[in-house]
This record gives sequence, structure tokens and C-alpha cells, in this order.
Amino acid sequence: MWVIMPNSEAIQNEINKHASFPPEHTPFSGHIENLYEDCLLRPGIFVELGVFNVGPVSTSAFLAAAIETDSVLFSCDIEPCEHTRQYVKKHFDIADDGGLWTFHQGDSVQFGKDWPRSWQVNVLLIDTAHTAKQTQKELEVWLPLLAPNGVAFCHDTVSHPEGVRVPIEEYAATHPWFEWENREDSHGLGVIWRK
Repeated sequence: MWVIMPNSEAIQNEINKHASFPPEHTPFSGHIENLYEDCLLRPGIFVELGVFNVGPVSTSAFLAAAIETDSVLFSCDIEPCEHTRQYVKKHFDIADDGGLWTFHQGDSVQFGKDWPRSWQVNVLLIDTAHTAKQTQKELEVWLPLLAPNGVAFCHDTVSHPEGVRVPIEEYAATHPWFEWENREDSHGLGVIWRK
């Protein structure tokens, strides 16, 4: 587990850089500004599942918003994500006192099962295995942890419809207190919120 305290101006520069990339270069780049803005509107606890797939793009947006709103980010990936760790070390100031960002290497479903129930999640990003079974489990475990005004994003609803979009549709059909919309650009993004 590692914790960082980055420089907010450096992160803002990185967000601007990633937001300008064409979607084929960084598939998440088309959503980076929306993620950042939603974090600013919903300060508190941010959770990023699947750091390896998105890398420093989403992490930068989360961290910039966390700095501006006095929030915290918890990131989880099955891989050690050394590329993101090195990227953060290279581009941002690192402090040993931590608190802003916590990285957990492990399974995203188990991470959710172990999550303290009193910690409501304000913004959640799911970008993991893109299999129906994994996405279904993540939705079942993590969506009940959303704060009343919380929002969840599931990336790749267009590029992996069977593994991402279909499980969201099935979840929404059996949980009528959640609504969702599909944003078609940049490989697709499912946006889920409580009614």
C-alpha cells in the first residue's frame, strides 16, 4: 500500500494534457473532464477500481478533485500498477504523511466486501476485467455503498457491451431505485445514480 500527496497545479496540467488526447490514444480521455467535475460536485470519498486499465488518466482527475475538495481517493487493482506509481512519483510531490490517496492491490469485489459500511462512496469508477460476471459482482457489492447523491461510472459500455453494459442494464432492471445512462463516446461510459 502506498500513499501520495501530489501538487495540485501539476495534476491540473496532467488532466488538461490527457483531456486533449484523442480517444484512440487514451480511451478514457473523453471522460476525464466529466469525472473531474463530478468529483468537485460530490466531495468526500472517491473509489477507483481498475487502475491498470486507465492508469494515471483517471487517477490524476480524482487526485486533482481530492485536493480541491479535501476528499480522499482509494484505488484498487489486482496488479501492483507500478507504471502509475512511477508516473505519480515522477510528476507529483510525494509526502510520507499521506491520507489523500491509498492504493490497494487486490480483488475489487473483496475490497468492497471489506469496505467499512459507514464510509459512503461519493464517486465510484469501475474499469476492471470487463466480464459480465466481474461487473455484476462489482455492482452488487459497490452500488449499495454509494452516498445518497453518489454517482458510479462504468467504463467501456460500448467497446465491451456484454461485459459492462448488459450487467448494468440487468442491475438497473432489478434495482429500480437506481437509474443509469450510457454515454457513447470514448468506448462508452455507464453513469449510475440513485433516483
